[in-house]
Amino acid sequence: EKLAAKDPTNDGSRHDVSVSHSRIGMTLRAQGDLAGALEEFRATRGIVEKLAAKDPTNDTWQRDLSVTYEKVADVLLTQGDLPGALSEYEVARTIRQRLAAKDLTSDEWQFALWVIDNSVGDVRLEQGDLARALEEYRAGLVIMEKLAAKDPADTRSQRRLALSYDRIGAVLLDQGDLSSALREYRASLAIGEKLAALDPANTDWLSDLSFSYQQVGDVMLKQRDRVEALGKYRAALAIRQRLVAKDPINSDWQRDLSVTHNKVGNVFEEQGDRVG
Repeated sequence: EKLAAKDPTNDGSRHDVSVSHSRIGMTLRAQGDLAGALEEFRATRGIVEKLAAKDPTNDTWQRDLSVTYEKVADVLLTQGDLPGALSEYEVARTIRQRLAAKDLTSDEWQFALWVIDNSVGDVRLEQGDLARALEEYRAGLVIMEKLAAKDPADTRSQRRLALSYDRIGAVLLDQGDLSSALREYRASLAIGEKLAALDPANTDWLSDLSFSYQQVGDVMLKQRDRVEALGKYRAALAIRQRLVAKDPINSDWQRDLSVTHNKVGNVFEEQGDRVG
C-alpha cells in the first residue's frame, strides 16, 4: 500500500494491493469473519474498478473485476442477503458475457459463465423461485455440454456436466416432476460410472458416484419402485463402505454411510420387512 501510495499511477502496484486485500479477505472468510472478508473484498473491488475504468479494453482487469463482484456476492449469500448477492452476481455475469462475446472460442470465459449461471441459480433456488432457478441451471448446462463435447477426455468438464444434471434434477424433483428428475439424475449417474471406471482409486469420483446412485434411488422410491430403489441404495452403500474402510476417521464419509444405511432400512420397512 505504501508503494502504491507513492506512485498512484503505477497500475502494477495498485493491482498488487488489490491482490493483497483479496487474499486477506479469503483468509478472514475461512476464519468465519464474514464482515471483515466483505470489507476486504470491497476494498479489492474499489481498486480494480478504477483499473478497469482506466483501460476498459484490458480483459485482465475486466476479468478481475467480475471476480471481485463474485466474491462479494459469495459473502452476502453466506450472510443470508439474497437480494444483495443476486445483484452482485448479475453484475459479474454481465462482465463475463461481454468477455465471452469478444472471444467465442475461449473455454475460460465459457467456464466462468457456467460458474456464475449456477451461482445465480443457487440464489433463485434459495429464494424459492424454482422456475427461474431451473432456467439458470439449464443455461449453465448448455455451456457445459458444449465444453464437454469439445474434449470428451477432459474429466473436469465431464464432472462439471454431471453437476449441472444434478442441479437440474434437484429442481425438477422439488417441482414434483419425477420422471424428468430421474432422467437428469441418470445422465449424471452415467457420467459418474464412466469416471469411476477410469480411476477406481479416485475417492472424489467414488463419492460422487455414490451420491448419484442415492439420488436415483430417492426418485425411484418416490415412484414406488422399491425394488429398483433398493438396488441403487445398495450400490451407494457398497461404495460408501469401501470409502469408510479406506479412511475410518473421515466424519463426512461416516455420515454418508449412516444416511445410506437408513435409506436401505426405510425401503425394507416400507416392504414390511423390519429385519432386512
